[in-house]
Parts: sequence; structure tokens; C-alpha cells
Amino acid sequence: MDSRQRGFTLIEMMVVVAIIGILAAIAYPSYTNYVKRTQRAAVVEQMGEMAQAAERYYTRNGGKYTDFAPLAANTYYSFTFTVNNASAWTLTAAPRPGTLMAGDVCGTFKLENTGARSNIDIASGTSPATCWGR
Repeated sequence: MDSRQRGFTLIEMMVVVAIIGILAAIAYPSYTNYVKRTQRAAVVEQMGEMAQAAERYYTRNGGKYTDFAPLAANTYYSFTFTVNNASAWTLTAAPRPGTLMAGDVCGTFKLENTGARSNIDIASGTSPATCWGR
């Protein structure tokens, strides 16, 4: 009768755990970068929808933006709609503190009624065109 033990040794298990740890260390940053790119695209889309809603509101209300509040809910960004004068507005989307997007290289997105797009607090070496997906 063969009385050999069958199974894994502790060293074999430690090697497997180390390999899984290395793979996770490589995969997690790639995953978070993917999620950040997705959230940037989502906020740009939401800002475009809000800009269209603002222009429809302006047309329907005799050239006024008073009482316009198109601010959608977003987990990662907080929106601010500012009326600059009777016919001009600025829409900003700032990353919410404590979320994945806090400290993002694109900073705060800014869209004006003229269609001008820019970023506030953008990291050096980052192009606004990259952030806006153009």
C-alpha cells in the first residue's frame, strides 16, 4: 500500500499567491486608467447634453437663461451652470473629492455657450483635446 501524501506544499501555494499578486499589480492600474477614460467620455457627453438643453431653454424662453438648471447627477463629477450675462453661460464639471476622478490629469472640464472647451487645473503635458476626446 502506498502511503504517500497527495496535495500542494506550502511553497507551491506561496508561489501561486506571488504570481497572482504580480498579475494583480499589473492589471489594476490598467483597469483604473480604463475606468477614468470611460468617466471622462461620460462627463463630456453629459456636458454636451446639458449645453443642448440650455440652448433649447434659451430659445423657448425669449433669450433668457434664468431658472435654467440642467444639472444631472454624476458619481464622479459635480456640475456648475453659471449665467455670465443675458446670452452667455459657462458649464463646469469638477471631479468630486474622494472619488476615483479626484486628482485626474484632466482636472475640471469647462464648456462655454460659444462651444469653447477647456480644462482648469490640467496636468502639465496633458492636452485638452485628449481630455475632450477630440
